[in-house]
Amino acid sequence: MRILILFVSVVILGAAENNTIHIGGKTVFIDSNWTIIAHKPLGAITTVATQIPNKADEGSQDSTNLIITIYDNKDTQAVLSFSQMIMGIKDYKEEIHGNWKQLVWSGNQGETDYTIIDSILQSDGTAVSVFVRIAYPALKNNSKDYDKEIRQTLSNVLDSIK
Repeated sequence: MRILILFVSVVILGAAENNTIHIGGKTVFIDSNWTIIAHKPLGAITTVATQIPNKADEGSQDSTNLIITIYDNKDTQAVLSFSQMIMGIKDYKEEIHGNWKQLVWSGNQGETDYTIIDSILQSDGTAVSVFVRIAYPALKNNSKDYDKEIRQTLSNVLDSIK
């Protein structure tokens, strides 16, 4: 299965001094070292894509990406789009992080294997649903703790979403 990564024209919201951005009525932590590669507000659906630096991927086409998408639960098309985000994913391991359901699965981009973690917050008492995908390559030069570090990064992002 190929990994779909969004590349659209960049509109930088400007990561605030406290490293947060505001999208779709939510406040989200974005590390100041990350590059915002896309911001795509589509009415009831807003997406922000970031690239997380990794020394092991320098000079390659592979990268660690984190995508956050906010869906307005009052919009029928947004609700339908949200429900289709994880359709077609077959071999995955389900995990829980607080109120987040997570699907951990593998894919590839070209010759590179990736670990993908899709995190879903469907109902937290607000009018929006949230989908967060982190995809990171299995590179021979990754630090031995890279998987653990990326999972902690993801946990920090999920815990920051208010």
